[in-house]
Amino acid sequence: AVAYAEAGDYSLDFKNVTSLVKVTVANDNVSEICFYGNNQEKIAGNFDVLYNEGEPVASFTTGYTQEGYAKITGNIENGATYYISILPTHFANGFSIEFVVDGAKYTKKLSSEYTVKRNQIINLPVVTFETVEVETKTVYMRPSSSWVGMGGRYAAYCWGTDAAAVWYDMTDSDGDGVYEVE
Repeated sequence: AVAYAEAGDYSLDFKNVTSLVKVTVANDNVSEICFYGNNQEKIAGNFDVLYNEGEPVASFTTGYTQEGYAKITGNIENGATYYISILPTHFANGFSIEFVVDGAKYTKKLSSEYTVKRNQIINLPVVTFETVEVETKTVYMRPSSSWVGMGGRYAAYCWGTDAAAVWYDMTDSDGDGVYEVE
């Protein structure tokens, strides 16, 4: 919030600069909630605020960062309500909310056009995901002698139905020249 006062005026009338996304969690083991526009609209970052005669706006000057997402991480409790602060934005193709549950990403998407104004709350319904038990397997790789000498990174790229793709680093944990990852 930002306020403005003339010299001698001791009354401040604060104005919100951002909007809020209200989300209630309905899953256990959530470690992250991420909100983003489906066109990667810039909704967060480092910015100056212009008072703009009581209608404050964010101003991104040279060197400031703009982000296409806003998220919270940590111990996110089942049944709790959280607020994510975003900049007022027009979402031409809607927006998405993504949860990380037990290390796997789950996404819900609104595909229709939506505009959120300054001082507005997007009140999402309770967000729940039917989680999927992930079956793991161990993948092994023995790099050729030409690969070993290059000192590169060995990794496995995995994905699943409606799940985000993830890179997993492979290690030679027992020093036998075979890299593995589960």
